[in-house]
Amino acid sequence: MVGMATITVLVPVDGAGGDAHSLRAWLAAEEELGGHVRTEEPAVSSGYLGSLVEVLTLVLAPGGALTILSATVITWIRHRTGNTRITIQRDDGAKIDISAQRVRSLDATVLSSLTSELNKWLAGSPERPSAVEQGDDTTG
Repeated sequence: MVGMATITVLVPVDGAGGDAHSLRAWLAAEEELGGHVRTEEPAVSSGYLGSLVEVLTLVLAPGGALTILSATVITWIRHRTGNTRITIQRDDGAKIDISAQRVRSLDATVLSSLTSELNKWLAGSPERPSAVEQGDDTTG
């Protein structure tokens, strides 16, 4: 799809589970995102029984939908208990990690800035948001 951005969110499965389901519900609750969230089966490497991550994929037009995705992800992860961590990957393979531990303590001004930075990064900017960890830039 020309002009569309494919965003993949990798949510690790821990003992309690449910993080991917919870994030998907938050995303689906947003009118601009709801019909664009897919749960996918992650690729399983040879010799492994299954994946330890759940995969959510969104195909979005640039602009407003990416802004809403940024705000929703930041808000969702701030409300998680424990040290929830997700990886977000753009269609060019660039990845970043966002953890609840790093985001939870941020004040409103920094959160607003982080949301704006994440939105720019999702739209293709090479600058990574300041309060996130650099993801492993390998694909696969």
